[in-house]
Amino acid sequence: MFDRSCKLNEASFTITAGITAVDINSRTITISASEPNGWFSNGRVVINGRYYAIEASTGGVLRMANRPFDAAARMEVSVVPGCNKYASDCRKFSNCDNFGGFSLVPFISPNLVGA
Repeated sequence: MFDRSCKLNEASFTITAGITAVDINSRTITISASEPNGWFSNGRVVINGRYYAIEASTGGVLRMANRPFDAAARMEVSVVPGCNKYASDCRKFSNCDNFGGFSLVPFISPNLVGA
């Protein structure tokens, strides 16, 4: 997302939010912003200049790919939404004209070929 093909401006979608809670063991950060479920999934959060991948988001709760050891309550962070590379996310960002995938081609699992 936010590349030459996508053509969206990252700065237009990046938000600044305060961290309200951190749980290192469950790899979650709770931020003061609340977006629809999945909005930040596959995105990233910038903490002290370091980028952390977001696996999933539910409202303001972000589940990180790695433990966010740099995170602490009352810190301000930048949060960038993610993209799952499906047309549904292009619709989410009003960017269908730049979708580069093949949404009408069915996914065939390599495990089922020849079965």
